[in-house]
Amino acid sequence: MKLQVKLFGPLRLRAGAESFTIELINNNLASAIKQLCNFSELKGALLRSDGELCQSVIYLIGNEQVNVDDNPGFQQGDVLTLLAPISGG
Repeated sequence: MKLQVKLFGPLRLRAGAESFTIELINNNLASAIKQLCNFSELKGALLRSDGELCQSVIYLIGNEQVNVDDNPGFQQGDVLTLLAPISGG
């Protein structure tokens, strides 16, 4: 199944693209993020040093925020949106 991933804020700048389409190997959030990190510059922003997903990133499937610990799956046509925290003043 193909999954569209949209990036916003610093993640978009880091990846150099506003979106990607990936072919899911396993139908869950953790697998999708790890696949995305394999072919983009997002690894340091989306994965902790132990390989687990960063809790500070906001993950949305459609318009609904999802909990990383629940490791949700996807339905055909879903869009995964990733928002990184923005700091500054």
